[in-house]
Amino acid sequence: MTTEQFPHRSADPLSPNHICSLSVEALVRNAYWQTHSNISRLDAKIDELLLQRRSLRIDRHLLSTLLSPVRFLPPELLGEIFRYCLPQDYDESGAHKAVMLPSHVCKRWRDVALSTPALWTNMVLHVTDKTLESQTALVTDWVSRSGNLPLSFTLRGRENVLPIMAVLFQHCARWQHINLSVPLETLQCLEAANGRLQRLETLGIDGCNSPSWVEQILESAPRLRKVSVSRKFLWNGLNDSWAQLTELDASCASYSVGDCLTLLQAVGSLQMLRVSVNSEVVEGHLRLVFSHPLVSLDVCGTGARWMLFDHITLPNIHDSVSAR
Repeated sequence: MTTEQFPHRSADPLSPNHICSLSVEALVRNAYWQTHSNISRLDAKIDELLLQRRSLRIDRHLLSTLLSPVRFLPPELLGEIFRYCLPQDYDESGAHKAVMLPSHVCKRWRDVALSTPALWTNMVLHVTDKTLESQTALVTDWVSRSGNLPLSFTLRGRENVLPIMAVLFQHCARWQHINLSVPLETLQCLEAANGRLQRLETLGIDGCNSPSWVEQILESAPRLRKVSVSRKFLWNGLNDSWAQLTELDASCASYSVGDCLTLLQAVGSLQMLRVSVNSEVVEGHLRLVFSHPLVSLDVCGTGARWMLFDHITLPNIHDSVSAR
């Protein structure tokens, strides 16, 4: 205590040279508790202000989020942005999760994603006994979200693919690009799609080695231009339906030079061909040399592949001929 607190005294009453009275003791005690009370009140006010600042910081962040330009994008434009975020390769691990990611951000994004059919038109399905249930659910959901847009899918599996194939078959009129690696018995169910494949443009098949089966598909698919086959085909006696093809990939099986010449003669409309040649057998084409309008030719196999070029001229080639 100082003399300012006791102006009527000339010295500090708590000095050792003074005798402290009860009134002075009470005064000191009151001053202490008054100061303590003021500090407590200020501490409480500081705590209150800190809480208020924390709340305002949260509000400021929320406000900046609410004012984000992306929130003012029209649903159509937001859906188009989602479409540009689709995977380039659906065979990659997690590709399907990447498609679904926008629908897991917020309610608005989910509503936009689920109402954008273009996001749900491409599927890669690897079916096993363990994944059958989840893959069937995925197909059912995605097909229902895709509206009336063309569908593209890759389906790989054995006998257990029939439930999924049944779901897809209901929408065969919308198939555009399909790749099937399934048993022949499953492929045969496509015969019922006769006349319903008007949108089909690309077909890849594994499990079939009969050109006649492909011919049935060709006759039902007037837009089909690209075919990929993994089994060895006999190219003799192809009907006119093959004339609509422009691209053929037959590189998964080995052919003779004569097989390739037979194919090129039968399908004069081909512009791109991938083939594997491992036999020099020419089979009646020894004296044959003809021109073909191929634009791109990719040949792999043994040294026998070079004999192919003794029998054809390719005046329209603009991609380099690849011989691997």
